Amino acid sequence: MNYWAQKGMPKEKILVGIATYGYGWTLDDPNNNGMNAPGQPAPPLPLTQTNGQGAYFEICNIGGTRHWDAAQKMPYRVNGKLWYGYDDQSSVRTKMSWIIHNKFGGAFTWALDMDDFNGQCPEGQKYILHNAIKEILG
Repeated sequence: MNYWAQKGMPKEKILVGIATYGYGWTLDDPNNNGMNAPGQPAPPLPLTQTNGQGAYFEICNIGGTRHWDAAQKMPYRVNGKLWYGYDDQSSVRTKMSWIIHNKFGGAFTWALDMDDFNGQCPEGQKYILHNAIKEILG
């Protein structure tokens, strides 16, 4: 974002993209499960049907433990050898606050159908990621 602003693009015309999906790995060693741990793309999940990719609602339901990466300000989830990096309500709120603080134009998402449209994640809220955007950006 800052690159484009430094090159002269007006900040109010720059939008930040928010993914409602994440990327997953099958870890080589489940005991080495932090950021940058070695592994191979995770097997396909039912909606995305793509190795190494999962919709938010699929990721929140894989179980395991949610971890927070303070440097990236985003979560990752580990269940045995399965590892997924993704955005959740907390990381989306952080990004929306960053947009406001830095006076960028707003946000867009990809994609609506990968958010929790049924409220099946533990929070029980439909479209939790899109609602986090609305909550901060209005």
